[in-house]
Amino acid sequence: NVRLATDLTGWTLNVMTEEEAGERQEQEYSRLVEHFTGNLDVDEEFAGVLIEEGFTSIEEVAYVPMEEMLAIEGFDEETVTELRRRAKDVLLNQALASEEALEGAEPAEDLLGM
Repeated sequence: NVRLATDLTGWTLNVMTEEEAGERQEQEYSRLVEHFTGNLDVDEEFAGVLIEEGFTSIEEVAYVPMEEMLAIEGFDEETVTELRRRAKDVLLNQALASEEALEGAEPAEDLLGM
């Protein structure tokens, strides 16, 4: 059945046991906790709340509408404002670092010949 579904849809289907799925989910959860605690300077419990609410990136934390974040139990306006500020600072620093890495770069020869 999986092979037929793969042929019909053109998708690659990953079949795994419940145990494997659970392990993968735990790994993803741990990765996100580390990502949020390291970048947003929040504790593991706070990072866990973000993950449980569906946040998976710094961009989402920075730009999701304020009303959605205020709907999270325990989040007040001051907390949300500070969290969004931290997320935007992280994104700005990443953009600046990316731009600095490109400063000395030259356009490719084929682009110069156009």
